[in-house]
Amino acid sequence: NLDLFDSSGRALDLAKKIFECDYKENVSTSCKTVNLKQMDFSLLQKKYDIIVASHSLNELWKDKADSLQKKEGLLLELSSLLNEGGILLLCEPALLKTSRSLIGLRDFLVKSNLTLLAPCPCTSFQTECPALSAGENQTCHAEIQWKPVEPVATLARLAKLDRTSVKMTFFAFKKNVEGLCKETHPLQAD
Repeated sequence: NLDLFDSSGRALDLAKKIFECDYKENVSTSCKTVNLKQMDFSLLQKKYDIIVASHSLNELWKDKADSLQKKEGLLLELSSLLNEGGILLLCEPALLKTSRSLIGLRDFLVKSNLTLLAPCPCTSFQTECPALSAGENQTCHAEIQWKPVEPVATLARLAKLDRTSVKMTFFAFKKNVEGLCKETHPLQAD
């Protein structure tokens, strides 16, 4: 089962068509138009093996003084919906502001007992990403080669976008599993 949530009904309709066309026999999709800022996640009454939030956190609570705290609360709610050992994947555009914001959320989630899996598993002595303390113009992102599939390829061609790679900041976490961020570093004194 695949549950899709988005504020755009049109985007959900397109996603459902893509999944039903390509994975009809293996995947059933459920779509729900929601406002993540107001969603009551307790109404879902189910757990997930994987939760993906892609290019969405940067759209929430823009320019609000308590934006970071609201995003932290949202991510805690999302992580509470994971099965034991479930994966939370967060992905944002590789822009300075959005990348640094996600890195800050990464630090919060590591301290909230989620195990960081990728891209840079940490040890207990490094729960804070060094990119934030390196200076306000420092960030970290990944770049992957990309060949768009239809209908994205047609949309990109019509928009005169010629991209051969995608840049993003991403983090993958695992729920309630003793891992790299929970171990004691051998050089640390007790």
